[in-house]
Amino acid sequence: MRKATCEKCGAVYKVPDSVTAKRVRCKKCSGVVSVPALELAEAALEEIEDTPGPSDEPNEGVGLDPGKGLQGTRPRKQRRRHPVGLGGWLILVFLHMILAIVSLVILITYGYLPLMADVAVSPNEYEPGLGPFLKFELLIFLCFLIVEIAALVFFYKKHRLFPKIYIGIRLAYIVWLLLNAGAYRLIAPDEPVFDSDTIGNLIQSSVAAVVWISYMLHSKRVANTFVN
Repeated sequence: MRKATCEKCGAVYKVPDSVTAKRVRCKKCSGVVSVPALELAEAALEEIEDTPGPSDEPNEGVGLDPGKGLQGTRPRKQRRRHPVGLGGWLILVFLHMILAIVSLVILITYGYLPLMADVAVSPNEYEPGLGPFLKFELLIFLCFLIVEIAALVFFYKKHRLFPKIYIGIRLAYIVWLLLNAGAYRLIAPDEPVFDSDTIGNLIQSSVAAVVWISYMLHSKRVANTFVN
């Protein structure tokens, strides 16, 4: 058995006599370890002092196999950690939910409530049945508002149900746009089923659904974050 010392970090290795290599790599620092010839090692064995490595403990025969020299001399690659936490693209999800909540509040406050008041005061100036239709629409938008706020709470708590809730909201908006367009045709048969505003909202909701549903289903960050 011979002793070999790393020229860089001073780590000491015990090298079996079967190892014929003259130089090997240190497992600690990847420095060069010069292996003395067998006859020289036997002559100077008593003069070699143990030189502790950085851990103050010599590595005795670590990773040595007969005839193969030091094993595992390449430094280990650090295992890549998958992203986790409310960062990355989830910031855009958060902003999208905030924007949706603000838009719903503005739509209800400055859109539906004043219009419903006008219809109640002057019903003859509007299509028959518009009052009940507006009340139904207002109820649906209130439900959307409540669900968006609940989804925001689940997002903050990193709840495991958030991805499913968010996917459900995105799909529900598309279904609602289609049903609403068809229902409005019943009280206003002369109006087109899909006007420019409805088509624009439908395209916007569909693109958002494709992008964010795909992200929720395949993102490693989503899978690692929403686990509570």
